[in-house]
Amino acid sequence: MKHVVLYFGSFNPVHRGHIALAEWVAEHVGCDEVVLVVSPKNPLKADDSLAPELNRFEMAELACARSRFPERIKPSVIEFLLEKPSYTIDTLRYLSRNYGGQMRFSVLLGADLVPQLERWRDYREILDGYPLLVYPRRGFETTQYLDRITLLNEAPLCDFSSTEVRRALEQGDDASAMLTPEVLAYIREKRLWDPVRYAERLTKRIGEEPCNAALLVERGQWHYRRKEWGEALNDFNRALQIDPDRRRDWHYTSPDGRQWQVDKNDFSITIDGDRKTFDYALILIHGTPGENGRLQGYLDMMEIPYSSCSMTSSVVTFDKITTKRTVAEFGIPLARGFFFSRDSRIDPKEIVRTLGLPVFVKPNASGSSFGVTKVKSEADILPAVAEAFTESDEILIEECIRGREMGCGMLIAKGREYIFPITEIVSKKEFFDYEAKYTAGCSDEITPADIAPEIKAELNRLTALAYKACRCRGVVRVDFIVTPEGKPYLIEINSIPGMSGGSIVPKQVREAGMTLGELYDLIIEDTYDRDRR
Repeated sequence: MKHVVLYFGSFNPVHRGHIALAEWVAEHVGCDEVVLVVSPKNPLKADDSLAPELNRFEMAELACARSRFPERIKPSVIEFLLEKPSYTIDTLRYLSRNYGGQMRFSVLLGADLVPQLERWRDYREILDGYPLLVYPRRGFETTQYLDRITLLNEAPLCDFSSTEVRRALEQGDDASAMLTPEVLAYIREKRLWDPVRYAERLTKRIGEEPCNAALLVERGQWHYRRKEWGEALNDFNRALQIDPDRRRDWHYTSPDGRQWQVDKNDFSITIDGDRKTFDYALILIHGTPGENGRLQGYLDMMEIPYSSCSMTSSVVTFDKITTKRTVAEFGIPLARGFFFSRDSRIDPKEIVRTLGLPVFVKPNASGSSFGVTKVKSEADILPAVAEAFTESDEILIEECIRGREMGCGMLIAKGREYIFPITEIVSKKEFFDYEAKYTAGCSDEITPADIAPEIKAELNRLTALAYKACRCRGVVRVDFIVTPEGKPYLIEINSIPGMSGGSIVPKQVREAGMTLGELYDLIIEDTYDRDRR
């Protein structure tokens, strides 16, 4: 009698993880066939993300045909033929009634579904009548029905879900690592989960629900990933105006897209009744609350070690005037400037008379160059001041130091100084603003910088001096302007520098012959040991 393993799912879309699991089952379970049972659309549920049934089946056909066992791994439309809504037990009854004399059936399901079995229609009949093969899912441990199921503990784990595949497609990200070329081409041809259509649906829903902050955040994230900075900021700001508490919303998102709120009383999450706490925090958040000391202060109270500067050091380095006052005592050269609060009287003529033109107007406490303006005329000073005050209650107006911009990464760990190769930042805009930092092609970052040995030595000396003066910890980037005469002026200290693959510090780390994994190991070992003492 033929042994058929039924792999139920929406396969929306079918991805490499589905096929890798089917291949493993075909090779190790001792079955004749693995059938991907593509589920129909449930008429009782509204799900805009679910592709039409025929599209999902055709994608499954393409993926199965590309598998290592195309004769044994096949899709099925059997559930399309049954009266809707159909349930797993209806399919099993139909197959047993019509093919039970020729085939025996097993059911393949994930460990995340085992706790939900009791909610399935006639689940006892399924447990008693059909062998259940349970494959592992990250974050789920199977403890129920162990006498009725077979655990496939060696089956491959998939690090992404169909939800993540759809999100990548809708946001225009590269999904080729998750989908076979044939399925990806099919999706593009049929315009399934198309980024433009996704944005159009969001915009339509926002028009219907203009006070829905979650929709605005979702569209803002779409714009952000497409580097449409202005549109993204507009959506994020509107969301915060509608729901100011969103800035205090902390949650954990699992690989399958589900979310759980963080209990900030003890920094824990509870997943399916299991309370989990954290041993360590790797902080990579720019701006508030990760770079200005708020998160560090909270973690200190929770007695949880973390990777970055301390709360005090973070406050000092995030606040530009405090940074300048701190490092000035150590003789580090700084641009001349004025410091103003909202109630200050600002005289543009006095500013120009003292500093000349152009000048930089910048928020005192802000990340990613938000609110920074290079001002070339006296008439433009007050508008730039108004822009800077949208980001901070205090501002700086500084003289423009002409020269080359240099970024210097540094880490002190386990008693050793690591000063990384220096990067020259050549902005194709007026200065290294938000767009230049985060838009491909808007700046060139040259590592190592082509500078004289004596300038390199002076930059390294000043970087270490600033790091120690502000009592920094973890990896930090210190930025300078080097004049044509070779004199460095400190611009700012970044206590949470960008750490994506294309960011400055990771490039410096690789140039120094170290991997990012090795860097993180070094940071974690040093800060974890120190905080636990």
